[in-house]
Amino acid sequence: MNEAKFWENLKSGRFASMVKESTRGKQLSHSKEVFNIMKPLFADADVESFYCLYLDQKNRIITIEKMFAGSIGSSVVYAREIIKRILELRSSNVIFVHNHPSGDPL
Repeated sequence: MNEAKFWENLKSGRFASMVKESTRGKQLSHSKEVFNIMKPLFADADVESFYCLYLDQKNRIITIEKMFAGSIGSSVVYAREIIKRILELRSSNVIFVHNHPSGDPL
């Protein structure tokens, strides 16, 4: 795949949907794997987004979901909604991931 086509697929979100589908059932063992998996999901993000990776007892991915999105500088996160989803999915573990499109991590 040439660089221009790769970039277009990345920006279009095609890779994001592929990531979500192909990671189901895969086991995670360290944070670098989470970073690599999540990077395509943030490729075209221009607002703060908050994702949850829901995992089973063996750290296998049940699903990856964008739970909240906000503005360039903030996102509101509702713990109640996350807990509801954890219970619905019977998730044993959860990883929270979010971005800073403004470039300011504070």
